[in-house]
Parts: sequence; structure tokens; C-alpha cells
Amino acid sequence: MNSRHSNWRWLAVLLLSIGIGNANAQSDALILQQQAIKRIDAFVLHFRQTGDFKRMNEFLAPAQQELVASAQAFEARKDVANLVVSLYRLAEVQRLQGHWQNAVKLYQQTLALARKVNDELHQARALGRMALAKRNARDSQGALEDATRAVTHAQRAGDAAVLFDALNIRAQVQVDHGDIAAANETLTRAFDAARASNKP
Repeated sequence: MNSRHSNWRWLAVLLLSIGIGNANAQSDALILQQQAIKRIDAFVLHFRQTGDFKRMNEFLAPAQQELVASAQAFEARKDVANLVVSLYRLAEVQRLQGHWQNAVKLYQQTLALARKVNDELHQARALGRMALAKRNARDSQGALEDATRAVTHAQRAGDAAVLFDALNIRAQVQVDHGDIAAANETLTRAFDAARASNKP
């Protein structure tokens, strides 16, 4: 059995199990993906500014539908690079909703596909965010391992903002482990990466 199609069938079952219906995949997949990303980013900004989770479904429910539709279309087209982006964002939606195990499974799927297309950026992102999901699920050792791997891939990707994010996550996990000296060293590296980034 082709493992990629087997993985996609597993993903379809997972999406149905968490209540995401089959949206119309005939619409342009990239437009759907971009709309979903804007919704997710808008929710994150709203939460950071207000601390309010009450409007979460308003932003994230349509984003889920759009991402599923885009993922289905990218799978049909065998467009793995864009499928990686949609799966990563689906994992983010699950993490933001506090569905840690679903998020971890989707990050793992993202990671496996990102490896196939040598996408170091999304390998770093998926590992870093998977570390956060595992941290919330009380898997501190798994979180540390993923966070450490995230830093390695972020260094290979050469993106200072992603490296900052990976280092910041690893520092949080190191604090959880009581390794304050290591966390301080990691944060120093994170601030160096932040200064090298052109993002605020």
C-alpha cells in the first residue's frame, strides 16, 4: 500500500472525527489556504491584544473548512509543498483549540511530508509547535527532544525569525526541566536571532 495515500486516508478519518466536514474542494486551493491563514493570524492577533478566546470559533471554524478543502485539492494535484502548508496550519488550529493529541498527529504528518520535499522551514516549524503541544500534554521529554530538533532544522533553513521561535520554545521547555543555565544560554541565542531578523 502506498504510504502517502494511506497517511492521507488516516488524515481524512482524523478530520472527520474532530468534526470537520468535507468542504467544496473545487474552489482555488491557494485562495482557500490564504484565507484560512489570514483568519488564524487575525485570531492570534485578537487574542494577544485582548486575551479573549470567546471569538475563537468565529475565526477558526471557517479556517478549518478552508484548510481541509485546500489540503484535499493539493493532495489530488500531488502538490506536496502546498499540502505541507495546509497541514501545518490545520495542526495550528487544533493546538489553538487545545486539542493537543490531534495537533501532534497533524504536526507529525506535516513533518513527514516536509521531509519528502526537503522543506527545512516547515520541519522546524512543525517540530517547534509540536514541542508546545507535547508540553501542554505533559510530555516534557518529548517536548525537549522536538524543540532541540526544531533548532537544528531552523539553523539549516537560515530564517532568523524561525530560529528565534525554535530557540524560544526550547528555552521554555528547558525551564520546565529545571535547567535554568541552559535556558539562559538558549535565550541569549534567541535574542541574537531576533536582532538578525527583519520581523518585529
